[in-house]
Amino acid sequence: MLIEFSVTNFRSIQAKQTFSMVKSALKEEETLEENAFDLQGVNQMSLLRSAAIYGANAAGKTNLLLALRAMRRVVIESAREGQRGTELPIKPFRLDPASTKLPTEFEVIFIAEGVRYQYGFSATRERVIEEWLSAFPKKQPQNWFARQWDEKTQKDIYETGSAFKGEKKLWQATTRSNALFLSTAVQLNSEQLQPVYDWFKKTVHLCFSDWGPKFTASQCLEKKNKIKTL
Repeated sequence: MLIEFSVTNFRSIQAKQTFSMVKSALKEEETLEENAFDLQGVNQMSLLRSAAIYGANAAGKTNLLLALRAMRRVVIESAREGQRGTELPIKPFRLDPASTKLPTEFEVIFIAEGVRYQYGFSATRERVIEEWLSAFPKKQPQNWFARQWDEKTQKDIYETGSAFKGEKKLWQATTRSNALFLSTAVQLNSEQLQPVYDWFKKTVHLCFSDWGPKFTASQCLEKKNKIKTL
């Protein structure tokens, strides 16, 4: 269950952009209430059942979805298929020379198997710069791991929390510079991280299709006709 997705410095997106499924605090019409529900186990949080992204042509709507697809691809493929030197599917904002030298950052908040997670990473085409994961199994945050590339030592610096179990040293030593620690640990049988990996692989599905206004209108008419026959 997606709660929030954020991306910075990707394709036409320069500043941080966030897509949120959290219900707005603004007063809504009663007819929209059925599109929201209270999230169990999280105080004062209501989520939307569906949402739409709209805007002018070339405003970045598609690139927001492409960013989520890129994040999913790195999670699923970086440890399994990549080799040292293989470039990551990162495309930074090109209209500012400074941005092309900065990493792209992705972060997602979601629920898998009843637990809320906050996971993200920043990366260039060549390497992962940062990676972090927090879990909220009992409403209180648990910082499971954080990874930071140290330019001076040319090494990844790791911090792990007491709630994070398993062969941490082995997973750290095995993680390549162009692979995610999350993906590597799952590949090496981390049961604790498996639900996070599976959420990306089995729950996140992206479909790119230009339906056009006629298709949208036909769906509205079809729904209207169905309502009349009930």
